[in-house]
Amino acid sequence: MIQQLDPKNFHKALRGLEKENLRVSLDGALSKMPHEAALKTSANDPHYTLDFAECQLEVVTGPHTSIDALFQELQERYHYVHQNIQPELLWPNSMPPNVPEASISIAHFGNTANARTKERYREGLIHRYGKMMQVISGIHYNFSLPLEFFQEYQQKLAPDLSLTEIQNQVYFKMIHYYLERYWLLLYFFGAAPIACEHSLKANTKAYEALKKVKDTTYLAPYATSIRQSDLGYHNPKSCDLMICFKDLECYIRTLEKATQTPFAAYKNIPDTAQLNPNYLQIENEFYAPIRPKQPLKNNERPLTALKERGVAYLEVRVLDINPLLPFGVAKEQLAFIELLLLTGLFHEKTASDCNNFTRMTDNALKVCLYGRDPYLQLQTPQETIGRADWAELILAEMATTADFLQQEQYHQALKFAKALLQNPNLLPSAQIAEMAHDYQNAMLKLACEHQRYFL
Repeated sequence: MIQQLDPKNFHKALRGLEKENLRVSLDGALSKMPHEAALKTSANDPHYTLDFAECQLEVVTGPHTSIDALFQELQERYHYVHQNIQPELLWPNSMPPNVPEASISIAHFGNTANARTKERYREGLIHRYGKMMQVISGIHYNFSLPLEFFQEYQQKLAPDLSLTEIQNQVYFKMIHYYLERYWLLLYFFGAAPIACEHSLKANTKAYEALKKVKDTTYLAPYATSIRQSDLGYHNPKSCDLMICFKDLECYIRTLEKATQTPFAAYKNIPDTAQLNPNYLQIENEFYAPIRPKQPLKNNERPLTALKERGVAYLEVRVLDINPLLPFGVAKEQLAFIELLLLTGLFHEKTASDCNNFTRMTDNALKVCLYGRDPYLQLQTPQETIGRADWAELILAEMATTADFLQQEQYHQALKFAKALLQNPNLLPSAQIAEMAHDYQNAMLKLACEHQRYFL
């Protein structure tokens, strides 16, 4: 059906990126310098803001019609960052250095009522998840299709639907395909097989997989991404409150329920130290591997924006920072993500109810902790399959999409991914695992190299 559309109407897609890093001293301690003093700009600046902690810089780009233009903006933004923060560095890995929890200070956004609400929300996160989990950093990639695509789609394939209804259906079709296969992004691009002692959390599957290598450094031998494991960003499990990705209506309804339903474990947290005792304080606390998004108006809640104006873009949230690259990410990697999302438009919708979502996240967790085990088995809706075999099938589906879209960047992305599949030693996680015996020094050396690159 989608093949009836003009491939050129895909070419003006928009993409943007949000990237977090911890500011550290030359010896790897967290920076004590306030954000405004270090960056010479407010924490409320739309391009240089804060995530959880005062030293956790988040750089946000605008939307771009090409990946090259996106990287040009990143080049300019990080030149500005490094010019201002030196002699401090940006810690180049998603997993934090071995710092005590007491050295982490909550981000400060000013003295307004809105700023105080942000700080109280972060207090709630501390009680629920701990500071160490919250300073795990990453990259979020935003992607949207152009208006021309939706207009042609309406004209040729769905004349009875509004553009908003079409956008909602199209983006959720992409989400369904992605959720079934996002484990592949963790395999190819996971870059965090190592965790430091202060980040360890007992009673997790990651804790079982991690082995002490030296001093305070722990390595999971086959891991790809400790950040995306149960030691990283995960909400408490409760199938009664599982968020449903069946369609936008179901997503909004279940996410709304999670933000309105008290959770027994949180009832003992003081009212002054959280926004509320609910399963999620606000919708942003849902640590999804992907989110449907709509740009917000002043003081607007994300769910309100989705209800009123529908889905405008998708936010892919599973990317580790690659310490081996100055930008923390490769152009081919971003093109691969786009191609994976777009391939969803060429396939029948798969159900995404609670049981399916659990299976999908279980596959992802296996890949996070054991992805480089050549004998790893994963579960499709129909069968148990070897990780490598399933990867081959997905790449074949993506190749068909790339042929239709007629964009060289997508063919290059597939070539890039096939090289990783054929030689697992090229995987970022494999290369970083080799640094485990001198991890802290290796990361600081890379941080210095990145700073020199941008300056």
